[in-house]
Amino acid sequence: MKYLKNVMILFVVLVLYGCNVNNIMDEGNFKITIGNEFKKSTGIVYDYVYEAPSAAIYVREETMDDMKLRGLNEDSTVEDYAELIKKANNYYYLPTKRNNYVYFSYTKDGYFYIDVAYKGKDSFWLINFISTESTKNTYKDLFLKWADTIEA
Repeated sequence: MKYLKNVMILFVVLVLYGCNVNNIMDEGNFKITIGNEFKKSTGIVYDYVYEAPSAAIYVREETMDDMKLRGLNEDSTVEDYAELIKKANNYYYLPTKRNNYVYFSYTKDGYFYIDVAYKGKDSFWLINFISTESTKNTYKDLFLKWADTIEA
């Protein structure tokens, strides 16, 4: 009987507190749903920064005016933007198309990265998902799940 009572208590706790496992970050011009472990922070070259103990998300908006200086315009695709990112960063990683974005996945210097190229209504966006290499298996699928929620 005591076992059943403990199971019921655990069930109630999970239902009441476990349902809110996501954190909607709505910045007005950018929106993403991420894990509750992330807290908003600040960055010098990024528009939005979200940090957790073993991961981070860096978001940078690149306006169409900025992109015109780099050879892109309103008619450019997210694939065009991803190619620009690849060249600018000397990536040899192959881009992967998923839903409405393109991403690069790689490990470097003890960290795991998924860099997402996204085309919004008025801007292109670069979203860097980063975790320690030791937490790659924890975050890889979550990063892509969260990238699926991007709205801009």
